[in-house]
Amino acid sequence: MPSQSSRDPRSIGRRQYIRFRADAETLAQLSFQEELKDFRPERIGLVVNESYKGCAAVFRVHADIKARRTCLIACGALEPTKARIVRIRPLDSDVISVAFEYLS
Repeated sequence: MPSQSSRDPRSIGRRQYIRFRADAETLAQLSFQEELKDFRPERIGLVVNESYKGCAAVFRVHADIKARRTCLIACGALEPTKARIVRIRPLDSDVISVAFEYLS
């Protein structure tokens, strides 16, 4: 394991788990319903990467997608789970990258 001094200081405390690049056809299905039993995808995006505690996906810009909002997400073959939107980064005027943190 690398010593603390050899790590990039910008990454300290940011990530606890390894990120894995998703397959090109992996989809993220996003819903803003409150209950898992009510899961019905409202937005579909392409998954960019996955980790034990979250994922990142690319979506078209939409007013419902807001930082810190809780939602339900089905990432690839995983069952829907509660998540929080932790970061939104614009890629161009119509496309955003959205990072999710799983809450369960």
